[in-house]
Amino acid sequence: MYKQWILDSIQKPVLRCRALFICLALASHACSENGVANEPMPASMRALVLESLQNNTALHAREFDLQSAQNALIAARAALRPTLALSARYTRSDGGRTIEFPIGDALNPAYQTLNRLTAGSAQPSAFSTINNQQFSLLRAREQESRLQFQGVLYSPEVQAAIDAAKASVLQKQAAKEVFARTLARDVQLAYYQLAQSDAGVKTLAASKIVLKENLRVNDALFQSGSATRDRPLRAQAELLGIEDRLLSATAARRNARRYLNFLLGRPLADRDIRLSALRVEVLEPGDIARAPLPQKPRPELSELQANIAALTASDAQQRARLKPSVSYAVDGGIQGQNYGFGSGKNFATASVVLNWRLLDFGQSRARRSAIAEQTKSLQAVMSNLRSAFELASLQARAELKSAVSRTSTAQARLDAAQESYRISAKKRDAGALPQVEYLDSERAQTEARLALDAARFEQARRYVEWEFATAGFALPSAWAADSATTGQ
Repeated sequence: MYKQWILDSIQKPVLRCRALFICLALASHACSENGVANEPMPASMRALVLESLQNNTALHAREFDLQSAQNALIAARAALRPTLALSARYTRSDGGRTIEFPIGDALNPAYQTLNRLTAGSAQPSAFSTINNQQFSLLRAREQESRLQFQGVLYSPEVQAAIDAAKASVLQKQAAKEVFARTLARDVQLAYYQLAQSDAGVKTLAASKIVLKENLRVNDALFQSGSATRDRPLRAQAELLGIEDRLLSATAARRNARRYLNFLLGRPLADRDIRLSALRVEVLEPGDIARAPLPQKPRPELSELQANIAALTASDAQQRARLKPSVSYAVDGGIQGQNYGFGSGKNFATASVVLNWRLLDFGQSRARRSAIAEQTKSLQAVMSNLRSAFELASLQARAELKSAVSRTSTAQARLDAAQESYRISAKKRDAGALPQVEYLDSERAQTEARLALDAARFEQARRYVEWEFATAGFALPSAWAADSATTGQ
């Protein structure tokens, strides 16, 4: 019948997902040595994932956090390098405290005694009276200009701070990958939901065309007196039912498109998203069972491991505070009332400084005890997460196997429904089939096609979930934690 032609012409450009890639990847016997090999993701899907990674503002926030941690690591490493500083000071003073120097009170009595004793001699002394002196504590003008070169000779605390900064960078990198993987999964699931909604709309639209024609035929038969009124009424009821479902499916497609646009960082308006064609191959569940688990660990575990490394570095910092540190400083410059170089103005100093906290009354010990408990807590969480992720991976694989089986069943159901409809249509045209049975066969074919669409996209979504559970999706290098650098 023409309904099949209508369905095929509308449906083919609609279905688009990775099931062909999934099936070929899982069923390939050429990869039996290493298990199942993944085919490259279709270009259109990868383009959407890349767009979401580039435009998502929440992911940008994690990128800024990572850049901040990398800059903190650079600053921590710079603490081991020497520094050179220039300082200059010029001072003008007026008033202030003074220093009394009673030189007159000390010498005048002696001079007066000598003057009296030598008064009648041939050479009498003539010592004059000396006034007491007063000096200002502040110079009226003074300047000092110096260059200071200083650095660290030995400082365990600085090295521990560098280790803590490295751990922070690794934690931010892992957190960024966690969000990127979640976003990539959500984009793929949202795309498949949109594709399924679009396929459903087109299937229902094709069914509406058939039911419209059926209503026209039955109405003409009623008008000619060849059928009773119940036949066009029944045909009209079926048509109204399909129209109601079509309205709901259209709204669901619109909402799915908006959600995908949101994930892509696009305006939430009904901007169209191109859906490419797709074929779905039917797999055997055993093909999925033979697929190996990827060896890459979940980034959530890497993030927890980085947090534990940060706590270890914090513990090292607490221990380092009870160890000595040695630094040096070399100063050189000029000082005096006026600017100039030469004797009495140039100066230079060299120093070696030892700092050693001998006692802190248990502060470091208490902090280390708190850090140790936090480390044990994170290790327990990590152990639990490993088991949870392993369970999630096994469950995702089992659900994928189940989805593959349901796809095979749905395909067989559609084949049977299509053949049944073809026979029913011929009987109806020959007047040998009641209207009710014809409508039932048409409805069964529509439901079977919708069920197959749902099974196909469910298979694709289950693969995405399995890929997410095993961290098997190949993220672009810019968003993968193992591609980022800690500045080493």
